[in-house]
Amino acid sequence: MTLNSKDTKSLLEAKEDSDLLLPLIEEAAKNLNAENIFKIHSIETLNQSGEATDSFIEGDYAFVAITLESLYNIGNISLAIEIKDSAGLLLTGESVFNKTGKSLFFEKGKKKKIVFKFKVNLNAGEYALRFRINRVKNWDRSDNLLLHLNEEAAIIYVALQPDNFIWFKFRHDFEIEVFDMV
Repeated sequence: MTLNSKDTKSLLEAKEDSDLLLPLIEEAAKNLNAENIFKIHSIETLNQSGEATDSFIEGDYAFVAITLESLYNIGNISLAIEIKDSAGLLLTGESVFNKTGKSLFFEKGKKKKIVFKFKVNLNAGEYALRFRINRVKNWDRSDNLLLHLNEEAAIIYVALQPDNFIWFKFRHDFEIEVFDMV
């Protein structure tokens, strides 16, 4: 949905618990902790067989599955994962908003599972996965507000595959799926 005026509200915004959310959003942005808005049930790293693991081989596919529940009706939410090396340098990442051009609406009391899939085009070593929740609706991100940041949501280890050397790629091609949980 494209908004031509700042006074125009989307249908999703009309469903929000706006009056209740404003102070919570301000506090979350100040502390980078959205625990008063969302309950994060799990952050899992999975291999291509769907098994929980923190170890991957260069060239394999990895999945990061994040399950969370909203404590309020809230729209314009984007989740992201980012990969940092052992020195803390941000290497790559992706968000729902960047990948799809759309933000998510969370209904109070409902869970969503967001799954990020990527090919492990990383050199052998240890990496931290950073997880964040943003509130954003404008494509130019002029209204972007960071609500939650977990610098080390997970640690993954990448093992060398001697017979198939991988050249590190700064830009990974992430796939993202969003599931409404029952």
